[in-house]
Amino acid sequence: SSAETGDPAILTGVCTAELFCIVITNQRKHDQHCTNQASGQLWDQIVVHCERMKESDDTKDIPILQLRICGDGSHHQVQRWMGKIKSWLKNPSFQFRPPSNRLVNAKKYFYLYTELKEKYTQHVSSGWDMQTDPDKFVHEDLAIASYLICIWRERYGEGAADYVRFVDIGCGNGLLVYILTQEGYTGLGIDVRARNIWSTVFASSSFKEMHFDPRSIEVIRGSNWIIGNHSDELTPWLPYVASQLTPCDFFLLPCCPWNFTAKYARRSHKHSVYQDYLCFVEGVISDMGFEFQRDVMRIPSTKRTCFVSNGARAGVNLAERGAEVLRQYSNSGTIVERKREIAVTNGTKVGRELCERIVQCVAFYLLRNVSDEQTGEWSAGESASFAELVSHIKDRVEFSEELKQQDGGIQTILKNCHQVFQIRQGIVSIRDWRMGAGRKRRAVANRKYDRTALAKTKLCWFHEHHPQGCNMDECMYAHGDAELVNLMM
Repeated sequence: SSAETGDPAILTGVCTAELFCIVITNQRKHDQHCTNQASGQLWDQIVVHCERMKESDDTKDIPILQLRICGDGSHHQVQRWMGKIKSWLKNPSFQFRPPSNRLVNAKKYFYLYTELKEKYTQHVSSGWDMQTDPDKFVHEDLAIASYLICIWRERYGEGAADYVRFVDIGCGNGLLVYILTQEGYTGLGIDVRARNIWSTVFASSSFKEMHFDPRSIEVIRGSNWIIGNHSDELTPWLPYVASQLTPCDFFLLPCCPWNFTAKYARRSHKHSVYQDYLCFVEGVISDMGFEFQRDVMRIPSTKRTCFVSNGARAGVNLAERGAEVLRQYSNSGTIVERKREIAVTNGTKVGRELCERIVQCVAFYLLRNVSDEQTGEWSAGESASFAELVSHIKDRVEFSEELKQQDGGIQTILKNCHQVFQIRQGIVSIRDWRMGAGRKRRAVANRKYDRTALAKTKLCWFHEHHPQGCNMDECMYAHGDAELVNLMM
């Protein structure tokens, strides 16, 4: 391509068993936003378009790649980038990413999303009383709400709010339900656990705390749209529920992979678990006889693929087909029900006395060759594998049922005791805090107090138990009860 003429250059590449024609155009950008103020150069934008070269397919012009490079737009520079693109196309793993939000009008979606963002962001964020980051959920659910409203308006016109009766099954914090109901749509949010925010910020919306059984749907009778936003165990069941509520459509945004009765097991190792699960969900929807489309949403999440149904295929009785497909997939198994109370299995709820016995047993084993009479360099003792440590302490510490129910058992207890132990590649050793002195620490989001505010609020384990004491000149932990600081919560 010539920088002066901007004539397109043609490359061909074979990708996913189909032949594509790649049109690469170098476009000089002269507006102020594309000017490199530091060097005085202009930005050059290389736009890559893809045309499917198959007689059986309609010709499509899809922008698949846009590169913005700083330079003088010389022939040599453009040829260098063309060479890189050609090498990418020859890579068997190269895949063209489909454009996002294909099912909605981009302009209408943008204006609606901007309107909802201005209307709800500040109000919801200021009243957010959950431990999760509000920015992530607010922007994601605003995008999903905008997407759904655009689809409903496209299908049902301006009277969409009078027609749609939605139910969000597995609604979680209920933000999506709140936004949609505030915009005039009638709906209900169902989840196995109630959230405090339901009765405070979202008090104007309708929620129901219950175990939802997809084979008993009287509670949602009358709904004509089902929303499954990260509905996990219920994801494959929701198309079946929609088939029994005919006429009823659904919106599915799958996340954690579950089949009808258990955790989903990947069927093909050629794809990731997520991509393989999407193929499974797509197969379930197709087998049940729905007309549907698959789209990629523009949301701050790695799980962005959604499915939107549009009634039944011609000549298909959804109720009968859904029951038949359910028998085929579930094999008369039972649905996995999520427990109302979430069991904490990360070791933080194990009894303090048991944790202390395990920590002391492991620490003294690693320091068995270190004595208080030893002079010279401070010693961190020896290292040992988890298997060796378990073998050592299993006859010395009585294991209780509460420890057996934790994920990882002893390993979890030791990892939680960050002050004392360092664990790398399955090897446990006593931590030498001098090795991390001067290292910049990563800021932790949502932490109530910073590290300096927590100084001297806990006793130093090394001062209390290590034969040679603490090796730090300025220790963040208290050396004795006299140095302890009471942090007012």
